[in-house]
Amino acid sequence: MKKTLVFLVLLVFASCSDNSSSVEVFDAARVCPESGRGTFTDSRDGQVYKYTTIGNQVWMAQNLSYSIPEAFVLDPETNEQVESVIHCYEDDCVNSGNVYNWYAAYYSCPVGWHLPSEDEWRTLIKEMGGEEGASARLRATSGWKVLNRGENPNGTDDCGFSLAPVKDIPSDTTNIKYELYVWTSSDYGDSERMLYVDVISYRKEFIFNSVAKTQDNITVRCIMD
Repeated sequence: MKKTLVFLVLLVFASCSDNSSSVEVFDAARVCPESGRGTFTDSRDGQVYKYTTIGNQVWMAQNLSYSIPEAFVLDPETNEQVESVIHCYEDDCVNSGNVYNWYAAYYSCPVGWHLPSEDEWRTLIKEMGGEEGASARLRATSGWKVLNRGENPNGTDDCGFSLAPVKDIPSDTTNIKYELYVWTSSDYGDSERMLYVDVISYRKEFIFNSVAKTQDNITVRCIMD
């Protein structure tokens, strides 16, 4: 009788061990429940934006389209006046948002929101399953252009984040519909070079720690304070 009991205990333990080593399946209902999504109004211009809650973070679920009125702003590091540059691409304005140089981007988020840091982007990517998993899960389900025959560059948009490619700088038309750049607030050890997130249609993973000059024109996603 005792021998039988010992065998049963060992069998249960072995089953638990096997389950604990299985790969965790991404659960959108847990990571980003629909109850954590909605809209808010930017009091500065009346623009309505979608937002989504992912883990402990609340993100804008659209690119920012606010144009700050100041032609010059203060560099937050040197306190010197620098030019703020914002571009809008006509019919892309409402749907795709603006592109900003870094100085304009730094000051453009609504009250209660801010330009996300490198660490905040890393937290988001980790929450979404790491760089490879996050790329597909944060992408919009349409809008990404196929580069190679047979590929599907669109994402699953599990959390309503809806990343989609837009024009980056006025002179560059080569990567339209293939690539998206999004600013971070973090520098690369040089006040003239800032980190941004790079999402490319034909790559499964995010390209993080990409570096741009402060005067480059890139999109903005704000995160709640």
